Amino acid sequence: MCVRNSSVAEDHYPARPSSRTDLMILEVYSLVCAHLQRPTAGIMVIYSQRYYPSNRDPRLEMSADKLFATVTFTDF
Repeated sequence: MCVRNSSVAEDHYPARPSSRTDLMILEVYSLVCAHLQRPTAGIMVIYSQRYYPSNRDPRLEMSADKLFATVTFTDF
């Protein structure tokens, strides 16, 4: 049993070493799963990227899904 979530946030005042003053985007994908044999145990996997609006990786969601597909559980 898993829940997948995604969110996008704008950071208008990010701390950064460059002199750029434009906003940055934080895009987050998460996967939360309960263990099948022990519902009180589970995992959370988060995949995120922070970028300037013109620099979004078009494969970002696909990369997160690829990581999430590797999640497996073992027996307790």
